[in-house]
Amino acid sequence: MNLYKYHSSIGMIGDIPTISQSQFLALANKMKLTDGKLYKIVDIDYNFISAISNTDKERNYLNPEKAVIRFQFLELIVRIICDKYMRKGNCKNVQKAIQKFFDKKSIKSVIEEIEDPQKWRDERFWNEGCEQVLKNHIDTIQEIWHRWADSKKEEKRNLKFQKSMSIYEFTDMVKHFKLLKFI
Repeated sequence: MNLYKYHSSIGMIGDIPTISQSQFLALANKMKLTDGKLYKIVDIDYNFISAISNTDKERNYLNPEKAVIRFQFLELIVRIICDKYMRKGNCKNVQKAIQKFFDKKSIKSVIEEIEDPQKWRDERFWNEGCEQVLKNHIDTIQEIWHRWADSKKEEKRNLKFQKSMSIYEFTDMVKHFKLLKFI
């Protein structure tokens, strides 16, 4: 799932984390999913289109039309696995096909490239130092939250009755306080 989280944060459509078809093809090439003979790019395209077409025709903004969201990404991976390993006769059941897919060295290396966010939280965020800073500055943090969360409420299509901060509100806040110079 870290693979999806990382790549969908790069390919956001509006404030929705997604993976576009071209972005997925680049990822598929990196994972060496195609061989040009038995399994081609057109097979990946076909599975991508099938995954996004298989959802309810009544689209909502949380499910963009030309990109996959989390559940579609998982469906797409399973479709590719079944297509590549079962249709071609390499595996007799889905379990063996999934195992073969994830045992592939090129797949493992792409997955391992992405750092585990939980490790970062455990080592760098959930510690006494951060806890103390948060406690010391909780009033300021809450003031900032109340100022910037829902600053673009009229643009939000969801969560209208619950205070939230969209990616755009967060970006505006970062720009306002000139926080990028500290990165």
